[in-house]
Amino acid sequence: MFASRKTAAVSYFFFALAAFLPGPASGEDPAAAEDARRPPDALAVADPIHDDLEALAARGMVDLPNLFARPLLRYDVGLALARALAAHPSLQDDLAFQRVRSAFAAELDALGFDREPAGAHQGLLSLRDDENWLRAEAFWNVQAEAAPDRGFVLTDSTRFGLRFSWIIWPGFHLFEELYVADIKNGRLFGDPVSPGTDVIIFQDRVYGAMHTRYADFVLGRDRLAWGPGVTGTLLLSETARPFTQLRFSRTFFDGLFHAVIVNGVLNQAEQRYVAYHRLDWRPHARFRLGLAEGSRYNSSGLQPLYLIGIIPYPVVTRLLLRDNDNRETDPSVRDNVMWSLDGTWRAHPRLSLYGELLIDDLGIQDDDHPTRIGYQAGAYAVGDLLEGELRARCEWTRVWNYVYSTFYHHDFEHEGVALGYPLGPDSRHVQLRADWARHRDWSLIGTAARIDRGEGVLGDAWLPNDPAFAGAQAGEFEGVVERQWLLTAGCRYAPAFRLDALVEIGPAWVKSANHIRGNDRRGLTGRLSLAYRY
Repeated sequence: MFASRKTAAVSYFFFALAAFLPGPASGEDPAAAEDARRPPDALAVADPIHDDLEALAARGMVDLPNLFARPLLRYDVGLALARALAAHPSLQDDLAFQRVRSAFAAELDALGFDREPAGAHQGLLSLRDDENWLRAEAFWNVQAEAAPDRGFVLTDSTRFGLRFSWIIWPGFHLFEELYVADIKNGRLFGDPVSPGTDVIIFQDRVYGAMHTRYADFVLGRDRLAWGPGVTGTLLLSETARPFTQLRFSRTFFDGLFHAVIVNGVLNQAEQRYVAYHRLDWRPHARFRLGLAEGSRYNSSGLQPLYLIGIIPYPVVTRLLLRDNDNRETDPSVRDNVMWSLDGTWRAHPRLSLYGELLIDDLGIQDDDHPTRIGYQAGAYAVGDLLEGELRARCEWTRVWNYVYSTFYHHDFEHEGVALGYPLGPDSRHVQLRADWARHRDWSLIGTAARIDRGEGVLGDAWLPNDPAFAGAQAGEFEGVVERQWLLTAGCRYAPAFRLDALVEIGPAWVKSANHIRGNDRRGLTGRLSLAYRY
């Protein structure tokens, strides 16, 4: 935990104060009249349409102040698209905008800004009147990934299911997603569809949400993603497992600030809880900053001081310690706190620079606590090539050893996976990627990556007063470093938004595989996926 906490207190006081301030009216903007009727229907954090939204935002075409505090509300995106189209009529011919407009046709139609085309996707069911909108759709995803030591293997993202959505105007939404999938150890917590297998009926996303003039409230189970990185973000990443949560958010001062407060349950039986809050600030149309804090604590239930979300988490701990009369039980109210700061800067009409800094602990105490941090930096360019759109990205991520884990077992992990960066601690990931779209439905993809991983793993914490950890340097790789070089090429076919097919394949080289010197390998790497919704 970061030793000096006073500097964070002032920032989070303003975060807390701003979270409940009602925002001003939006002037003559016709979209503002519909805001009171905006249902909190969320866009899944892993939806590939985010790539197109980021490309439009990087060019200054679409204004989404909370783009990197997902999940986004579909109606927020619809309003942003309507405003963009009013300001830039030529966007109708833009490839990325055409895909996004198709994906949000229903929202644009409901808001009265764009008529939904005849024959547009209605799913299995779509019933709508002045107060209700009931929808159901079927979907199936098939995804396989290859690694150098094996061929293509189906992942647990392979699933077949149904989504149900019931919007009760003006601001209540119920959502549920049920699917059949092969879930690891599924038979231990569910009845298998086929005896002797782990194929069960399961769900990751289910929630009830309410929109009010003060904030949007969500209670349910879902994934979150905070930050601009695409290989994963550092404090809270879309690659983490979904968890049960109570969340509320607010955009105010006409998009100048956006605040989110999250309280989650990781393991009820083990009384493991997590709390987050985040403030996005956009002082300029080209510049955005995000400040966030996370706390992992143990308790018999959600604690009110974490639940309210307006107090810096280190102060919460001190208040709980002050209330405790038995110093021997102080460890029971101890928490693990991390901070993150991320930002994006549109340095050029076609170039955005971004980064994120994660602070787990700074070694400024009297003992030999090592500094434990993570950082990410990237550049994202969108341009024209041969009458098509070219997107190019370079991203560098480094997570030091012992990050996310503590010797008192308040780790930022859920179901064995880091809540933050997917590679976990003691890792470095450098990726170069280019996407070229000559047509709205087709794009070519090329990726080159280098991954370095030391022997430090999630759950292995630095231990104080242990001679084996004396003088430990978390910024250095531990033990034998496994190094991977990956090179893939492929294509994506995504007509409208109902079908999405992706093929990426290429060679991979691994040096010191499994951290064994001389254990070098060659093989294939890549990904095959096919998603369809009806």
